[in-house]
Amino acid sequence: MKDVNLTLVQGENIFRTGPAAIIHERKPVIFSGTMAAVVEFFKERSKNFSEEEKIRTHIKYTKTDNTLTLVINENHPLQDVITGLVKMNPTFKDFGINTEKYYTPLEFAKFIRLRRFMFADLAEYQTLYSKLMTNKTAINKTQDNAKDERGNLMNHLDKTVETNIPKTFKLNCEIIKGAGKNTVIVEIGLDAADAGMRLSLFSNELVELEEKIIDETFATTLKEFDGYPVLEY
Repeated sequence: MKDVNLTLVQGENIFRTGPAAIIHERKPVIFSGTMAAVVEFFKERSKNFSEEEKIRTHIKYTKTDNTLTLVINENHPLQDVITGLVKMNPTFKDFGINTEKYYTPLEFAKFIRLRRFMFADLAEYQTLYSKLMTNKTAINKTQDNAKDERGNLMNHLDKTVETNIPKTFKLNCEIIKGAGKNTVIVEIGLDAADAGMRLSLFSNELVELEEKIIDETFATTLKEFDGYPVLEY
C-alpha cells in the first residue's frame, strides 16, 4: 500500500481498507396484478414523489384488453410500470358458465361440494347437491311414421325429459377478481341421449353483469389518479 496521509478531525474517524463496496444500480419496478394493487402502489409511492416524478407520471388504459397501466418516470430507461388487469375470478371461471363445458350429474355434484361457499343460499346448495346425487331422469320418446299416396315417408320423433334436477341456482361470489361479490342466476341445461345425460351451465344476465362490473371497476380506479394525465388507447 502506498503511503497515505490522514488528517484526523474531532469525533469519530473511520479508515477502510480492501475492495470498495459493490454499487448496486437501481432497477425499475415492473409488476402486474389487480386494479386494486395498482391503486395501493400509487397511494404509497406518491407520498414520496419528487417534483420530477409528479410531472412525469401518467396512467393509460384500454377496455379492449381490460388493462390499466401506471407509468412513473416516463421517458426514463428506469421507469416504473405497474399494470392492473381486470379478469374473471378463476374459482368462478371454473364453473364454465356460457361455455361448451359439460358435466354428468355426479361430476357436477362433486364439483359444487368444494364450492358451496359460493352459493347465495346454503339450503339451495344442499337441495341441488342432493338432487344431483340421487339423479332421477326419464327420457320419453314418441315416434310417428306417416306415408302418403306418393310414397313419401315422414318420421316424427318427440322426446321429453323428466328430471328432479332444479332449473336454476344462485351464486353470490366474486365474479371479477378484486371487485367484490355479486349475485348471479345460473341456469342448468340438459343434453339427454341414449348414452346418458350431460348438463351445462348458462346465464343470460352474466354477460351484462360482467360488463357492468368492469365499467364500475375502471370508473372507481381512475378516480384515484385525479390530477394526473389519463390516456385511453
